[in-house]
Amino acid sequence: MNKTLLSVFVILLAALPLRAQEKISVTSEAAEGKVFIYYELQGNPAEDYEISLLLRRTSQPTFSYSPEELEGDFNEGKFATGKRKITWKLTPEEKKMFFEGDDYYFEVLAKPSGGGTSWYYYLGAALVAGGAAAAIITWNQQGDGGGRTSDQTLPTPPGRP
Repeated sequence: MNKTLLSVFVILLAALPLRAQEKISVTSEAAEGKVFIYYELQGNPAEDYEISLLLRRTSQPTFSYSPEELEGDFNEGKFATGKRKITWKLTPEEKKMFFEGDDYYFEVLAKPSGGGTSWYYYLGAALVAGGAAAAIITWNQQGDGGGRTSDQTLPTPPGRP
């Protein structure tokens, strides 16, 4: 029984769709108070993606800024074909704040839209864990697991001195 149950869980886990990280090449240039970010997403052209943009800094790995005034190929859509462009209109504060160094770069993030597949991973992990627990319980109840069964008794502890 436990081998059948475990086999079912393994088959279900293998059937879950797994996705590799999408590859994105990014370049940028600044002109006339704007920054033009160009990217190419290597993914499925028929699939919708949710695109977001972060400004990062090499000298500060924890630095992350999400620009607000954006136009172009971002948010949700079919962006996995050809070179795409995002335009960031800089405010005067942003001009002063961000362009005093030369170690800034853009990170374009793409995830399949429609909820993604992260819940598949949680479901698969729960199924595998449940299957393993059921197999262990069944195995121990049959007495094959080397554990105690209900008909075994512990010896009486020694008396106190």
